[in-house]
Amino acid sequence: SEEMTVRPNEGTLVFLMHLGRFLQRESDLTAVYASGECAPETRALKLASSKTILTRSLARLLRRERFDVIVYVPRSGLTAFGLVRGALLRLASRGPVIVIGLQDRPIGAFHGLAGRLGAIDRVLSPVALVREALERGGMETDFIMPGFDDRIFRSVDADAKRRLRAKYDLP
Repeated sequence: SEEMTVRPNEGTLVFLMHLGRFLQRESDLTAVYASGECAPETRALKLASSKTILTRSLARLLRRERFDVIVYVPRSGLTAFGLVRGALLRLASRGPVIVIGLQDRPIGAFHGLAGRLGAIDRVLSPVALVREALERGGMETDFIMPGFDDRIFRSVDADAKRRLRAKYDLP
């Protein structure tokens, strides 16, 4: 992604942090990013750019190493720029690329062209309208739930709910 962090301050960064943690537990992970910071236990390479579609150093890495899959999470959502980057990542890596589009974005003719060319293997999105529009353009899509950290967010009992409602003056 364009930005990674271990101290997220908004939704996409929170999602990226937890996705990175999950993938790190499940498999070998190499995080490639343009700015920010990754967890110390993650193999993290600052080879991307928020302004350049594909940097030389990232292209060299993709030619040199073989990755099972590339998961690209565009910081700005599923824009035409994000699709072009995803397609170039697939071309450079010669392997499957999954793009995750978290935000609702207009889907236009360029998105359909990318779908017909088979430039990206799959797009994951929580937004039904985005998935439907991409599928009409020939792209493979699936649903992804952004999720939450159950170590931080958990259900409370009825008494705690009553106290919290009173404290914050909620109906």
